[in-house]
Amino acid sequence: MSERQESASDAASGEPTSVDVPLAAVVRQIKRDLFDKEVQSAATYSYLWMADQMGHIVLGLIVVFALTWVLALAQWIWAFANWPWAPPAAGCIIVAIWEIRAYRAFAVKWTKLFRSDNGMLAWNALTATIYMVIGVVLGFAWQQQAALAATVTLVSAIAALALGGPWVRQKIVWQKA
Repeated sequence: MSERQESASDAASGEPTSVDVPLAAVVRQIKRDLFDKEVQSAATYSYLWMADQMGHIVLGLIVVFALTWVLALAQWIWAFANWPWAPPAAGCIIVAIWEIRAYRAFAVKWTKLFRSDNGMLAWNALTATIYMVIGVVLGFAWQQQAALAATVTLVSAIAALALGGPWVRQKIVWQKA
């Protein structure tokens, strides 16, 4: 069976198909999404996904900054408030619980008409959690010495880019569909 026949057969079955998107196409799409986006243009799936992940990082920042502020005010109440890792540890726990709850809330809503891909949904929730944890870690690191902050920022950027590659490929496939 030819590739075109297989693709038509997969489409007829209603199952999504995987398309190999080369790295150059991913980089080109990211450049378009980040630098060529006009406010009058329709947003692409890949652009929306990247914006979502930036939002997740910012949520992580907000959580750790808020926890740092709360713990700084409450030092006289909690003995562990002097533990410097308390805000990021609590922040990681909070964002993980948040995403677990979001996953569960969505997983129970699937209908019999459209089968839910709980594996993909779980991977999506884990990815969102990782991006929020990156925000938590960055927020904590940015309150430390400059050398640590710079190192953590570099490692976080590499991790975010590495994790994002497969997701941007997926969004490009969905855009083309």
